[in-house]
Amino acid sequence: MTHISLSRSTVGKLFSIASVLACAGVFAAGCAPTGGEAFGSTAQAASDDEPGPEDNIRGVQSPDHEDSRNHQEVLTTREQNCYEFNIPRGTNRVATQALLPEGYVAAPLSATSPHLTSVVFIDYHCDIAIDRQQQFRSTTVSFVGVRLASRYGVPTNGYYILALTTTNPILAARYRQIGIPAVFDHDSVSSDVLRANGTEADVAFDISGAGIDHFLTGVTREPAAGPISNTASVPFYYESSEGSLRLTFANHLRPATTALTTVDFSGASLIVPLLASPVRTTSRFTFLRGSWEGRLEVL
Repeated sequence: MTHISLSRSTVGKLFSIASVLACAGVFAAGCAPTGGEAFGSTAQAASDDEPGPEDNIRGVQSPDHEDSRNHQEVLTTREQNCYEFNIPRGTNRVATQALLPEGYVAAPLSATSPHLTSVVFIDYHCDIAIDRQQQFRSTTVSFVGVRLASRYGVPTNGYYILALTTTNPILAARYRQIGIPAVFDHDSVSSDVLRANGTEADVAFDISGAGIDHFLTGVTREPAAGPISNTASVPFYYESSEGSLRLTFANHLRPATTALTTVDFSGASLIVPLLASPVRTTSRFTFLRGSWEGRLEVL
């Protein structure tokens, strides 16, 4: 499997990091410790200040159990041939809370770090068909959510959408029509190239727009072909002029794996002031392959 979605004139940037990818390889010699958790000057030890793998938003947590029968469905998507990274980051809780609307409370990162909360960057590429249309379009999406403790006084395991950017102009326009200020940015780049050994792939995202600009490269252990798990995502909320919105996904996933990944958030102007960790980090993050259907509702 080889996929490259490229629209930037400076596409060579993705491949100028060959030395990084070589060291980031899961079995690369002389670069990482045996555990493969981090390498070089960007190594970062695990601590209570960093979110854990539970921040994977697909198939690990169940959505809020809220009856959908009386809710208005305003957008659906079918998303196929997908690959995705979930990148959680610890942020200052007070500063992050200031970005949330009234009624939403950011969750503490942990019992020992109540001054911090968690945001998650979701970067994915899929072939997407919108509102039950038959035409699929190669699309890169990136959005950032704040992990919530409660919504209008009711405990929730959901997230609040801070920002969203996509290379799909139709998808961006539909989100904006409904009230989510999605940014269409044709400069974002994603690539997915299977290595000759058939067990690893070089995956990269170069995201711009919406104040969440960042650059990600990873070498993945390829997920097994099966079994396929059918799961529900956590819910993502947004307060718009149309009312309270909830975005959820029905997922069909190959077994999750991890990738030794380098991420540079230095261009993410919305997030950098909130971060409690370095703007550049190398660690293992969740990597997923599969397909899913998205559903956006007015509650």
